Amino acid sequence: MRIINAADDRAIARLTSNTRPRNTEVYAEAARIVADVRQRGDRALTAWARRLDGAAPRELTRAELRAGWRATPREVREAVRTAIAHVRT
Repeated sequence: MRIINAADDRAIARLTSNTRPRNTEVYAEAARIVADVRQRGDRALTAWARRLDGAAPRELTRAELRAGWRATPREVREAVRTAIAHVRT
C-alpha cells in the first residue's frame, strides 16, 4: 500500500484529480447495484455479496453482537462511541 503524506500537495492533487479516464462499465454496474439496494434493501445486499464475493452473509444474533462488542478493544469501542456522537451532532 502506498502511503501519501498529507503535506504533499502534489500527491494529494494527483489522488483527487478528475483527469483520469472513467470506466463507464464499472460506473454503470455500480449504479445498478446501488439502485437494486435502494429498492430491495438487505435482500439485494445479500445477493450482491454472494455474487461478487462468494460470501453468504447472515444476520448476527444479539448474543453474537454482544460478544463481538466485548471482544473489541476498549480504545476502539471509545472511538466508535465518539464517531456515533459526532454523527448525531
